[in-house]
Amino acid sequence: MTKRLNLMLHCGAQAVEPEQLDHVELPPIKRNERGHITYQPVSHGAVRAEIHRALNGQGLEGPVVVAEAQGMTEDGQRAFGMIQVDVDRLDVAKQKTGLIVGWRNSHDQKFASALAMGAGVFVCDNLSFSGEVRVTRRHTRFIRRDLPGVISNAVGKLLAARHHQQRLFEAMEQTQLGRYRLNDTLVESMRVGAIPNASIPKVLAEYESDHHREMHGGGTAWSLFNAFTEVSKKDPVTTAMKRTQKLHGVFGSLCGLAS
Repeated sequence: MTKRLNLMLHCGAQAVEPEQLDHVELPPIKRNERGHITYQPVSHGAVRAEIHRALNGQGLEGPVVVAEAQGMTEDGQRAFGMIQVDVDRLDVAKQKTGLIVGWRNSHDQKFASALAMGAGVFVCDNLSFSGEVRVTRRHTRFIRRDLPGVISNAVGKLLAARHHQQRLFEAMEQTQLGRYRLNDTLVESMRVGAIPNASIPKVLAEYESDHHREMHGGGTAWSLFNAFTEVSKKDPVTTAMKRTQKLHGVFGSLCGLAS
């Protein structure tokens, strides 16, 4: 059985089972004055199902999806979820991170459907989303026909991007932080919106704690990065996507890697 991931939910949202995603009545199709379809909604369950199909179609052996969770607003208009992927078929104990694919979909046209790649830090269940690929096929007449190809292409891009993410993590481990670089990174992360101003003391306290140093070492960009994600681990998944993508940019510059 697939394990359930921890998923922080927005206000007004609740955790749901996969089958519940298909039980939402779709909004009506919209047409222009000529009768041509201008908006064709797609169910949340269809988006999730196509992501599963795309992941299983990447030529990976064994069970690809090892854990997942999904949430939905009470009115069913918006849904989002996380899917943990076992890409490399390696012993989990030997890996620092795992691959998470985050997704979102809406029926109220408030935001575009999108996928994002993330890293789950096994020792403390942190999330770090490094990139996002929007499902750019418009919700028009042939969206249901084209959706499988669009999502498969998006998943392929995300899986290819994981190599850059791994290089960044390795560079973080080798990058030493003195007090000035530490302070500059905290300020820059706050400036770009990777962390709320009020959370900076929490990040610093986590970074300097004995417990954190035992798990992630001390004095490196990797340790500081994990302090950020530890403090942010209670963010809703869509908030985590935005903030940690910005965080990757900050740490990429710190370590001399383009984001």
